[in-house]
Amino acid sequence: DDYHPPANVAKMTAGEALTSLDRQPWLERLAEVLAKAEDEGGGVLASSALRAAYRDTLRSKLDAELRVVYLDGEYDLLLARLNSREGHFFPPHLLRSQFEALETPRSAIVVRVDQPIAAIVDEVAAALKQDRHP
Repeated sequence: DDYHPPANVAKMTAGEALTSLDRQPWLERLAEVLAKAEDEGGGVLASSALRAAYRDTLRSKLDAELRVVYLDGEYDLLLARLNSREGHFFPPHLLRSQFEALETPRSAIVVRVDQPIAAIVDEVAAALKQDRHP
Protein backbone atom coordinates (compact mmCIF):
# COMPACT_ATOMS: atom_id res chain seq x y z
CA ASP A 1 0.00 0.00 0.00
CA ASP A 2 2.85 2.39 0.76
CA TYR A 3 4.00 2.31 -2.86
CA HIS A 4 0.73 3.32 -4.52
CA PRO A 5 0.84 6.80 -6.03
CA PRO A 6 -1.48 9.24 -4.22
CA ALA A 7 -3.78 9.32 -7.27
CA ASN A 8 -4.34 5.55 -6.97
CA VAL A 9 -5.15 5.80 -3.28
CA ALA A 10 -7.58 8.65 -3.99
CA LYS A 11 -9.24 6.67 -6.77
CA MET A 12 -9.71 3.59 -4.60
CA THR A 13 -10.87 5.69 -1.64
CA ALA A 14 -13.52 7.12 -3.96
CA GLY A 15 -14.64 3.56 -4.74
CA GLU A 16 -13.18 3.36 -8.24
CA ALA A 17 -11.30 0.31 -9.44
CA LEU A 18 -7.79 0.84 -10.77
CA THR A 19 -7.04 0.23 -14.43
CA SER A 20 -3.89 -1.39 -15.78
CA LEU A 21 -2.68 2.09 -16.71
CA ASP A 22 -3.22 3.23 -13.10
CA ARG A 23 -1.32 0.23 -11.78
CA GLN A 24 1.72 0.54 -14.06
CA PRO A 25 3.71 3.15 -12.03
CA TRP A 26 2.96 1.18 -8.86
CA LEU A 27 4.15 -2.08 -10.44
CA GLU A 28 7.31 -0.44 -11.75
CA ARG A 29 8.05 0.92 -8.27
CA LEU A 30 7.50 -2.55 -6.80
CA ALA A 31 9.91 -3.99 -9.40
CA GLU A 32 12.53 -1.51 -8.16
CA VAL A 33 11.84 -2.53 -4.55
CA LEU A 34 12.29 -6.20 -5.48
CA ALA A 35 15.53 -5.47 -7.35
CA LYS A 36 16.91 -3.61 -4.33
CA ALA A 37 15.90 -6.49 -2.05
CA GLU A 38 17.61 -8.91 -4.42
CA ASP A 39 20.81 -6.85 -4.23
CA GLU A 40 20.57 -7.05 -0.43
CA GLY A 41 20.07 -10.82 -0.30
CA GLY A 42 16.38 -11.31 -1.06
CA GLY A 43 13.02 -10.40 0.29
CA VAL A 44 9.29 -10.88 0.33
CA LEU A 45 6.73 -8.57 -1.25
CA ALA A 46 2.97 -8.84 -0.84
CA SER A 47 0.96 -7.39 -3.69
CA SER A 48 -2.18 -7.93 -5.71
CA ALA A 49 -0.37 -8.52 -8.99
CA LEU A 50 -3.58 -9.84 -10.48
CA ARG A 51 -2.57 -10.34 -14.10
CA ALA A 52 0.31 -12.24 -15.69
CA ALA A 53 1.56 -8.99 -17.26
CA TYR A 54 1.71 -7.38 -13.80
CA ARG A 55 3.83 -10.27 -12.51
CA ASP A 56 6.04 -9.91 -15.58
CA THR A 57 6.62 -6.27 -14.64
CA LEU A 58 7.61 -7.37 -11.13
CA ARG A 59 10.16 -9.80 -12.68
CA SER A 60 11.53 -7.23 -15.11
CA LYS A 61 14.43 -5.95 -12.99
CA LEU A 62 15.44 -9.23 -11.34
CA ASP A 63 18.36 -11.48 -12.10
CA ALA A 64 16.92 -14.38 -10.11
CA GLU A 65 13.59 -16.10 -10.48
CA LEU A 66 10.54 -14.48 -8.90
CA ARG A 67 8.66 -17.04 -6.83
CA VAL A 68 4.94 -16.30 -6.67
CA VAL A 69 2.77 -17.39 -3.77
CA TYR A 70 -0.90 -17.35 -4.69
CA LEU A 71 -3.10 -16.95 -1.63
CA ASP A 72 -6.28 -18.62 -2.80
CA GLY A 73 -9.56 -17.79 -1.12
CA GLU A 74 -13.26 -17.72 -1.81
CA TYR A 75 -14.91 -14.39 -2.55
CA ASP A 76 -17.24 -14.51 0.47
CA LEU A 77 -14.41 -15.22 2.92
CA LEU A 78 -12.28 -12.39 1.56
CA LEU A 79 -15.24 -10.02 1.52
CA ALA A 80 -15.98 -10.82 5.18
CA ARG A 81 -12.35 -10.09 6.05
CA LEU A 82 -12.43 -6.78 4.17
CA ASN A 83 -15.67 -5.81 5.89
CA SER A 84 -14.07 -6.38 9.30
CA ARG A 85 -11.01 -4.27 8.43
CA GLU A 86 -10.97 -0.73 9.79
CA GLY A 87 -9.18 2.37 8.55
CA HIS A 88 -8.10 1.12 5.12
CA PHE A 89 -8.62 3.06 1.90
CA PHE A 90 -9.74 0.02 -0.15
CA PRO A 91 -13.54 -0.27 0.05
CA PRO A 92 -14.81 -3.87 0.20
CA HIS A 93 -17.07 -3.48 -2.84
CA LEU A 94 -13.95 -3.20 -5.04
CA LEU A 95 -13.13 -6.85 -4.32
CA ARG A 96 -15.41 -7.87 -7.21
CA SER A 97 -13.21 -5.95 -9.66
CA GLN A 98 -10.16 -7.74 -8.29
CA PHE A 99 -11.74 -11.13 -8.93
CA GLU A 100 -12.73 -10.03 -12.43
CA ALA A 101 -9.15 -8.91 -13.21
CA LEU A 102 -7.50 -11.97 -11.68
CA GLU A 103 -5.49 -14.26 -13.94
CA THR A 104 -4.64 -17.21 -11.73
CA PRO A 105 -0.86 -17.75 -11.82
CA ARG A 106 0.16 -20.80 -13.83
CA SER A 107 3.36 -21.40 -11.90
CA ALA A 108 2.91 -20.52 -8.27
CA ILE A 109 2.89 -21.91 -4.79
CA VAL A 110 -0.84 -22.13 -4.07
CA VAL A 111 -1.95 -21.80 -0.47
CA ARG A 112 -5.53 -21.72 0.77
CA VAL A 113 -6.28 -18.79 3.08
CA ASP A 114 -9.11 -20.50 4.96
CA GLN A 115 -6.65 -21.77 7.57
CA PRO A 116 -4.80 -20.13 10.47
CA ILE A 117 -2.06 -17.64 9.57
CA ALA A 118 0.61 -19.81 11.20
CA ALA A 119 -0.40 -22.74 8.97
CA ILE A 120 -0.25 -20.51 5.88
CA VAL A 121 3.23 -19.30 6.82
CA ASP A 122 4.42 -22.85 7.51
CA GLU A 123 3.03 -24.09 4.19
CA VAL A 124 4.68 -21.28 2.22
CA ALA A 125 8.01 -21.74 4.01
CA ALA A 126 7.99 -25.49 3.39
CA ALA A 127 7.15 -25.01 -0.30
CA LEU A 128 9.90 -22.43 -0.76
CA LYS A 129 12.43 -24.63 1.02
CA GLN A 130 11.47 -27.63 -1.12
CA ASP A 131 11.61 -25.52 -4.29
CA ARG A 132 15.05 -24.07 -3.52
CA HIS A 133 17.70 -24.95 -6.05
CA PRO A 134 21.26 -25.69 -4.79
